[in-house]
Amino acid sequence: MLILLAVNTLSIMLVNAIANAQSKVPPCSHTLSGYVTDEHDGMPLEYAAVYIVELKIGGVSDSSGFYKVNGLCSGTYTVRVTHIGCDTVYEKLTLTQSMISNFQTEHHVEELERITISASRLNDETTTPRKQVAAYRLNETKGEVFAATLRSVTGINMLTTGATISKPVLHGMHSNRLLIINNGVRQEGQQWGTEHAPEIDAMNVGNLQVIKGASSVQYGPDAMAGVIIAGAPAMADSAGVSANVLLSGWSNGRGMASAVNLKGKLGKRFPLAWQVNGTLKKTGDMHTPHYNLKNSSTQEVNFSYALAYRMRKISTEVYYSQFNTKLGILSASHIGNVTDLLQAFNSDTPQVTGDFSYDIGKPFQDVQHELFKTKTYILTGTASKLELQYARQYNKRAEYDKHGSKTNDDLPEMQLEITTHSADMIWHHNRFSEISGMVGVSGFLQSNTIEGRLIIPNYKTTNAGVFIIEKWKHNNWLAEVGARYDFRKISIYKYDYVSAGNYVLTTPEHTFNNTSINAGLSYSDQKGWSFNLACGMAWRPPSVNELYSYGLHHGAAAIEKGDSQLQAETTYNISPELRYQNAIIELELNPYMHYITDYVYRQPESKPVITIQGAFPSFQYKQADALLYGSDLTCKLTPAFSTQLVYTASLVRAQNLESNTWIINTPSDRHALELRQNLKDGKRSKSAYVAVTVSHTNKQWRVSANEDFTPPPPSYALVELVASTTLLYKQQSVTVVTGINNLTNNSYRDYMDRFRYYANAPGRNIYIRLIFNFL
Repeated sequence: MLILLAVNTLSIMLVNAIANAQSKVPPCSHTLSGYVTDEHDGMPLEYAAVYIVELKIGGVSDSSGFYKVNGLCSGTYTVRVTHIGCDTVYEKLTLTQSMISNFQTEHHVEELERITISASRLNDETTTPRKQVAAYRLNETKGEVFAATLRSVTGINMLTTGATISKPVLHGMHSNRLLIINNGVRQEGQQWGTEHAPEIDAMNVGNLQVIKGASSVQYGPDAMAGVIIAGAPAMADSAGVSANVLLSGWSNGRGMASAVNLKGKLGKRFPLAWQVNGTLKKTGDMHTPHYNLKNSSTQEVNFSYALAYRMRKISTEVYYSQFNTKLGILSASHIGNVTDLLQAFNSDTPQVTGDFSYDIGKPFQDVQHELFKTKTYILTGTASKLELQYARQYNKRAEYDKHGSKTNDDLPEMQLEITTHSADMIWHHNRFSEISGMVGVSGFLQSNTIEGRLIIPNYKTTNAGVFIIEKWKHNNWLAEVGARYDFRKISIYKYDYVSAGNYVLTTPEHTFNNTSINAGLSYSDQKGWSFNLACGMAWRPPSVNELYSYGLHHGAAAIEKGDSQLQAETTYNISPELRYQNAIIELELNPYMHYITDYVYRQPESKPVITIQGAFPSFQYKQADALLYGSDLTCKLTPAFSTQLVYTASLVRAQNLESNTWIINTPSDRHALELRQNLKDGKRSKSAYVAVTVSHTNKQWRVSANEDFTPPPPSYALVELVASTTLLYKQQSVTVVTGINNLTNNSYRDYMDRFRYYANAPGRNIYIRLIFNFL
């Protein structure tokens, strides 16, 4: 609470600074900025022209749909938004300060009946904080893992398993509490595992958004912390063929990656658009400042293709993608006996190191993920549409132990296969007497099988839900309410030990059902102030691993024990957000709080466990009422047109209310300060900048003595450099991004790294990325 008080005090100081800044803002220094997106699917529209008619000036949106017009005086203007294939949009705006205004337009208006812009925008507005990752931030992380693409979002941390596996954490929650929507479909794999990274091709992400706060009403259980929405690259919007090629290389691990995006569209009489993507990635052993991380190599081969056909009143699309990766697991994480394990815990150097290699030896993971989706829109009048979607996902995870199979060394020790069929039907109605909204039903059927070592049993899951969300907008106010009911049934198939060589099949079932409720209110004015308040109740049934895990989870290098008596979690949450923007300062303050009944967590047991595969730390799933709270802060100063200073801070606290202790494995406090210098556009170049970032991660002090196998690692600071420019040649362009991570080659261990017990994090990394655009 003291931290929150400090943050709030800081915000008051910043507000005072804003008031002072307002009085110093010179005339004609306002900005108009925002995003231009396709109403049809929410995809960003690149090269949309936003033009101030009276002033004859304007701007063009980038690949994320973002536009900005500088040097505006106070007054009322006519804004004209144009884009190839779209109707021209006109809107009157009154500026007294810098202003954010988003525009949506029906991208295929020549085929579909027009839906009024005002109503379309209303459907996209929400009272829950939503952040979009800028296109240049995506370019900076091309070639890295999916979780790394989100690190510019305040409040996002990474839960890592060594140098090869990362998954996002939002406000201290991850896995089955943080839902990922991949190209419109909720990602379903083995996401329950803390060392199971999202099976998403980061180089094939066209746009990325994060919804902060429980969003279970629209997306169902598992969205307690929020939702990450990863969209595929936009389909072609005009006849012809274009291509995008990425080449990337980096020093730490001597890695390399390439990606190709090829897309096109046939003529107006046959409006068929198509797209093909392919990516390759390979990296060798990573290294810390003093030693190599043996067996930290990775390989990745992915591809996807899509077709879309849009007619006057109906539009349909088909999408297929395949993700394939092979991930080495740090050799030093698999220890032979308890004595060596305890020695590894207390050593600064891993027990196994070695020379650099691209080889991936045991232990390793081999993961495949398929996604097939078909989606159809049908206009059901002049102001409504029906959305139908079916998706099938197949996920295969093979984990190979260091000591191999007893019968065949080529067989994995454990293989999991999960198939998910999901269907959604949503009816959207646009603005009617200032009210818009949607009504929908959704469900999925899922079956999971396991071969080899049984860490979890075979099971089937059935889930069905129905929801309604309505929004009311009047002048500067927006109110939102929603409710959802879900039913979930989990059927278990497992063999229980009776006697030597004697097992009996048991089929326990678990049923859960509950209601999620959400309400919110937002206000924005012409002076740059806006305020959001979202609150509600959401729930999550326990996952199968939390109920029935028992044994060695080799990828995590840990023994895990579930509890079949666990109950569903319920969270009561509140998340306000205060925003302000003018020509000099941008401020966002987002405190949040979750009171969660029956919160499920992993508790380390007092002693490691020795098995025939070696000695490993042991964890037991437990449940208690908990309070999670914290705050995100972003403050952006623009003292000069080309210079920008950005400060971000993320604080999270997690308390076990029954034992009155802190919950372990909660992210540490993080602060970062970035200085960015934008450079002037030239005849053959544009969008050039240089930036340096200093980030500080505090030691996690809120861990009770002897609660973990080793004490939390000390605080550390990292320095990063990045520079970028886009070079132009006729209709073609190439974007060059280069930078250095961990510039000072600092030795450190991160508290959220599960392999911090054994080794340091990777050291300095120099990278370069070339992104060619062929039109």
